[in-house]
Amino acid sequence: MKSCLVGIAGALILGVLAFAVAPFFRLPMEAYLAPSALLVPALGPLIPSSVVYWLVPEGGAPAGVLLIVVSTLFFWSALFGIASYFWLRHKAMQENAF
Repeated sequence: MKSCLVGIAGALILGVLAFAVAPFFRLPMEAYLAPSALLVPALGPLIPSSVVYWLVPEGGAPAGVLLIVVSTLFFWSALFGIASYFWLRHKAMQENAF
């Protein structure tokens, strides 16, 4: 549970930082959004269109942006959550070894 929360918080903080520096540097924002190119084709068919149209009634580009943001947050949350899990597990194993 703790790793999940760390993953979500890490993804949100990284996103805020990437978009905060976007007016000055494009690279952090592009790097933050890059994983969505891999996940959108995989997640797109799994999300019912009725949910997307409920959130964004007019559809179109805003619905695409929503899908990109959700897939990006999913990727970074999973990455930070997995890293946190293994870090905490490693730390606990070291403490139990002594």
